Amino acid sequence: MVKRFPGVTAAALLAAAAGGWLIAASLRVALPPLAEIWPVILIVAAAALIAQVNAERRRRPAVMLPGTILLLCGLFFLLFTLGIGRLGWVDLLRLWPVFPLIIATGYLMVYLAGDMQEQALLVPVYVFGAIGLIALPLTLGAVQTLAFRQTLRLWPLVLVLLALFVFARPRQD
Repeated sequence: MVKRFPGVTAAALLAAAAGGWLIAASLRVALPPLAEIWPVILIVAAAALIAQVNAERRRRPAVMLPGTILLLCGLFFLLFTLGIGRLGWVDLLRLWPVFPLIIATGYLMVYLAGDMQEQALLVPVYVFGAIGLIALPLTLGAVQTLAFRQTLRLWPLVLVLLALFVFARPRQD
């Protein structure tokens, strides 16, 4: 019996679906436009990666990072392409903090898939999670104070101060 890897099987199914799509399009079958369903490609690729991790005897939990990020980004983009919740691409200006949260979730999945052995994986979970959780209410307009508006205008000063700190500190040879 031939052993098939789930990731390879999913990739083959994706290729077969793409071929079927192209054949149906050439026969002028009414199909949803690719501009609406392209995130499904990300979701299928993510499913292949996640299935590969869970099917292997010698697990490689690091593959969960791109798998989780692709899956969540695909689902997030599907909301926009299908117009669910009347979301449009312009709404990404307010919803960009979802992306750091997706990255944090990816690192958390790697940590969990690795039987919670690598404590260092929690650092990006905390950093990206904090960025997303702090920025999301701000970008959605839940916080509207004078201090916030002033901070929003002057935040580039943090970059200037950080650059000055890096250049001014003594070199360690």
